[in-house]
Amino acid sequence: MKMVNKKLLVGILTLMMSVGMVSIQADATTIITDVHYTSTAGYTFHIRESGSTTELGTMYLTKDSKNVYNTFTASKYCESVTAYVSGTNSGFKDFTVSKISAKYSFTVTKSVDKPTIVYGKCSVTY
Repeated sequence: MKMVNKKLLVGILTLMMSVGMVSIQADATTIITDVHYTSTAGYTFHIRESGSTTELGTMYLTKDSKNVYNTFTASKYCESVTAYVSGTNSGFKDFTVSKISAKYSFTVTKSVDKPTIVYGKCSVTY
């Protein structure tokens, strides 16, 4: 009798755990852009929701004689955003901001002596 009770208890607990795992909602979606670059004075890239035309924000890449910049401006609420910037296609500097509202903007800056190209990417969770 004890063996039947243990098996029944294990079965019930297994069922409860599997139902609990199925019930967990994962509403957040993360978009990670490809690495983009520009050699011009500045260029804006539009970041959209996956499979949609809804814009999450813009990534503006620019440079001066001593620094490269990636400025992210939110078009709608985002759970978190990480912006990356570099003067080469490696060694990125990043900065993360959480729970940002529409029109909020931040810039990540990396010191680069006489940059010719600015590289950047973003990871946006919405």
